[in-house]
Amino acid sequence: PTCNVLAVGCDHGTCLWTFVTSNQGGRLGRFDKKLDRTAWMQFLPCPGRRISGLEWSPCGRFLATWANGCATFVVWDIAKGRQGKTPLSVGDDIVTLKWSPDGGSLFVGTRGKCFRIWKTFDWTSTAWMEPGYTSACWDKKGEVLLLASKDSTKIAVINFSPRSQALQNRMTIDLTPSGQVPGGCVHQMEWSPNSKRLAISFRDNGGRNSELIAVFGEYLS
Repeated sequence: PTCNVLAVGCDHGTCLWTFVTSNQGGRLGRFDKKLDRTAWMQFLPCPGRRISGLEWSPCGRFLATWANGCATFVVWDIAKGRQGKTPLSVGDDIVTLKWSPDGGSLFVGTRGKCFRIWKTFDWTSTAWMEPGYTSACWDKKGEVLLLASKDSTKIAVINFSPRSQALQNRMTIDLTPSGQVPGGCVHQMEWSPNSKRLAISFRDNGGRNSELIAVFGEYLS
């Protein structure tokens, strides 16, 4: 949120760059002219692994990191400058992570036959035996989760109870009911901050990114 910390995944860990900004001349967010003297790097170690995924929590305090071909992820407490939780296992290779807007839930998708949703207040998780979800996004309240797999044109919609976060109901939306694929299979999804518009990018069957992006205007929750 402060836009003054940059995380970069690399071999054996993550480089965390912190920049000092100034408000000289009344322009917010303007970098100091002596930027090279007002920036420093902290290294978050992950020996023997190349970090392939990074996901900031909405408040910017926590950073989740994971490595390609690894079934565990680490949550770093950036405010304290240390690992906030021991490596958390999901049982199969991780492909994506997604925090809910309030930071209370963390979706973890894998290459295997399940995904997990972690509750961040006590770091307990629930496993869902459904395979292949590689893209996910939450609505603004963290009560609706959209899921898609790389080889499908369908989106799974999961509604949770606002208080208990227990499953309330679920449905599936087929983007190509006529059998014609407008852009290909779902690649990535992103909801607008007010959850009133959903943007979807696509890939074709060969794994190449499509030039088309679909924007839906319905509020699904």
